[in-house]
Amino acid sequence: EEERERINAFDWKEAFPEIFDQGGFDCVIGNPPYVKLQNFRRVQASVAEYLLEARRADGAPLYASTRTGNFDLYLPFIEKGLDLLRPDGRMGYIAPNVWMMNEYGRGLRAVVKRNRRLDRWVDFKSFQVFDEAITYTALQFFRGRSVDALRCSFIPDGDMSRIEWQSPDARISYEELPE
Repeated sequence: EEERERINAFDWKEAFPEIFDQGGFDCVIGNPPYVKLQNFRRVQASVAEYLLEARRADGAPLYASTRTGNFDLYLPFIEKGLDLLRPDGRMGYIAPNVWMMNEYGRGLRAVVKRNRRLDRWVDFKSFQVFDEAITYTALQFFRGRSVDALRCSFIPDGDMSRIEWQSPDARISYEELPE
C-alpha cells in the first residue's frame, strides 16, 4: 500500500464503484503510450518497478506482460483494459503490432491465448498511420469474454475498405495460434 500510494496508482474500482457493481465497463477505447522500459525507467523508476513487482492478492503478478524482456508500457495498458471490461464489453486500442512477434510480447501473448478475448486484429504492417511518429501499429479489438477465433486482416496500404471479415482466410482459431 505504501508503494501504491507513493507512485499514485489509480484505483479504478474505488473511483467507479457503480461501474464495477455492474461487472465493469461496457467499452474501453485507447491509444496507450508507446514507451520502452529502458526509457521510462530513467524518468519514472518507481512506476517501472511497480509494474515489474506488483502482485495480485493471490501472489500472482499483477501484469503478466511485464514479466518477459524489456517490455513496452502499452502492454500493461492492454492488460488493464481487459481487467476493466464487463463480460459483454468491448475494447479497442491502436497500439504497436510488434508484441505479437517480439520476445517482450511473450507474456501478453500467453494471456491472450489463455483468455481468448482478442476478437479482431487489423495490422497495418509498415504503413505509417501517424504523421509524427514511426510506429508499426494494429487496431486491436477485444471482448469481455472469450471467442472461438481471431479475425485478422493485414492492410499494408492503410485501405480498410477491403477488409472482408466473413472470409474464411480472415479467421484463425485459437487452437491454430502458435505460442
